[in-house]
Amino acid sequence: MKTSELLTSLRLGSEVAESDDELQDLFVPIAAFHEMVYDEADLILGPKGSGKTAIFRMMADDDFAIASLDDVDILPAFNTQGDIMFQHLRREIGMPTEEQLRTVWTAYILTFAGWHIVEMYNTPAVEKLKEVLELAGLPQSGQKPQSIWKALVDRFARLTKPIGVEAKLGMGTGMPNVEGRLEYQEESPTPTPQKDSAFASLDVNAVVLAMIDALRSTGRRCWIIFDRLDEAFEDDPEFERLALRALMRAHSNISSYGKEFRTKLFLRDDVLDRVTNDAGFVNLTHLRSMRISWTRNQLLDMLVKRIIISDLALKHLHHRGVKNQAGVLRAILPTVNESSGRKSRGNRSSELIDPLTYLISKSSDATLEINPRNVISMIRSARTIELAACQVRDPELNGNAQPPIKQESFVRAWQQLSSKRLVDTLYAENNSLREIIESFRNGPQGFGGNFLRSHLNQSGVPSSEIDSKLRALQYCGFLKLTGRNLYRIADLYRPGLGLNPQTIKGAGAARSAEPKLT
Repeated sequence: MKTSELLTSLRLGSEVAESDDELQDLFVPIAAFHEMVYDEADLILGPKGSGKTAIFRMMADDDFAIASLDDVDILPAFNTQGDIMFQHLRREIGMPTEEQLRTVWTAYILTFAGWHIVEMYNTPAVEKLKEVLELAGLPQSGQKPQSIWKALVDRFARLTKPIGVEAKLGMGTGMPNVEGRLEYQEESPTPTPQKDSAFASLDVNAVVLAMIDALRSTGRRCWIIFDRLDEAFEDDPEFERLALRALMRAHSNISSYGKEFRTKLFLRDDVLDRVTNDAGFVNLTHLRSMRISWTRNQLLDMLVKRIIISDLALKHLHHRGVKNQAGVLRAILPTVNESSGRKSRGNRSSELIDPLTYLISKSSDATLEINPRNVISMIRSARTIELAACQVRDPELNGNAQPPIKQESFVRAWQQLSSKRLVDTLYAENNSLREIIESFRNGPQGFGGNFLRSHLNQSGVPSSEIDSKLRALQYCGFLKLTGRNLYRIADLYRPGLGLNPQTIKGAGAARSAEPKLT
């Protein structure tokens, strides 16, 4: 077959789980997935691109059989347009308190789950739940998350925003005293006072216990799962902090009742840090959380699944005599011959880097966490670049042929990924560090500690802020500190900034070479 035929046949899937139509066939059940579906964790944490949404989608997909969830009703808390819902909250309520937001979140969760149970099942306990929901004033607005959210926010806004104020001032022997009355906008049709007051002081305990009784009577469990929380309030950091802290409070309270009714959250770990660092979060350790991490073997398994779904790829692998997963990757991607920077008899030596190591090292930031999204993006780019080259020269493949993707295309794919992630991830999420990061452009990739501090000072960072800026550059995955007081910029951002990997400033001649990839 021609190289272009094989490359065109590869169905690598999307780098973004939200738009991956083949995710069900390509999904790899990592440890965090098992912890979640076996109800061992309620909060899944991970960096951007680590696979949180993939797990969310598999749990929410009725066509994806998960035996441990056969008795669980899975309700996605909101769809991909969730941010619109939250804009409505911000517009109608303004800047509420954390306690007010916790009330909104709790009411939303109970309304969504409660009326779902009432509409799906029919037992005496379910009828009792219906009475409790009506008494609590939780609106029956269908099962669309956006309509439920809007109804609750509108109701809450009426209770928190008076339309009229009456005041009476009296003068006594001491301080003046003020008496007042607030007038609130009425609903149409006019609600009963009991319902409004019940919602304002929602009896969570009564509603949750009624829900648990109803679920036990049906032999079912119910989970509400939240994803994309890192995108919901990204334009308003202060509101994000309040809203997510309030959600976690509501989540913690509801999860304490038992296994029948749970909320499950998927959240970026850096967002959790922003939410909890300033004010702390009592009992955070009580939340059953797990952080996503990938091993080399899991990543290899994911990539092989995406390759062998192609019949032409299987044919190519057969001709190559491939017998293991590592061989599958080497049959498609090249082993990279890269200069190490070390000198032998006056000449730079070279080292051969296998495809999997090259993918991991070039697509990971300074935290060295394996990032599946970046890996997939890099392979997809390499294929696109190679297909463009096939318009000029499209060689036949045979049993002894080189991999269809050549080294030049593989390296260029890394360069493209670097430029893209520099802007859409590093700068987009850490814009306050952009000027500092740009000061490294076209320079070396590594620095001794003293030299780096001097560089930051010369770039305009006050001496009193240098240590905090260094910590921020490490936290965002830009810089890595080794045990020898040597700072190294992540390979992921090297081409995007035009860095020279062969020199390290201020670390002595013995450290002038780029550290060997591992």
